[in-house]
Amino acid sequence: MSNIYFWEDYIKEVPLYNNLIENYSKIKEEVINYLKTSNSLFDYPKYIVFDKQLYDNYWKACPLSKFEGEFISDNASDLEKIYINKIIKNAKQHCPTINSIISGLEIESYLKNAFISRLIPGSVINPHHGWTDDFLRIHLGLICDPECKITVGDETKTWEEGKILAFKDG
Repeated sequence: MSNIYFWEDYIKEVPLYNNLIENYSKIKEEVINYLKTSNSLFDYPKYIVFDKQLYDNYWKACPLSKFEGEFISDNASDLEKIYINKIIKNAKQHCPTINSIISGLEIESYLKNAFISRLIPGSVINPHHGWTDDFLRIHLGLICDPECKITVGDETKTWEEGKILAFKDG
């Protein structure tokens, strides 16, 4: 199974998968309402990968979990961690359906990162590898552009509203 890049066909019996699909409409409504609040999204960090920035143009996100190895790095100051934790708490309050789905997984350390992410047309996430192959990355499409594509390994797919893309990129 080492050449399997996309996993959504293999996780259809996993409770997280089914909870996200079953609650798609509520999740979408909560996220859209949250995005109407000021300062709901922040620039995603522009890491350098293969001598290029991780992305070009626009990638905004907001953490919904502790974000291990992403927004909060080992080098973050205590003040930065307090600020980020306030952002997470605010996002969870505005998105109670997502929070109810992920909170138990986060407490048990089965979930390391969850966030709301937005790219605008013309944005590009440059080729890169995830920092570990231990993570299964799960995306629930809320508002999708059929022209937007993701390539993992040698497979390319697009997001669809109300559907899951699950992949390993490490």
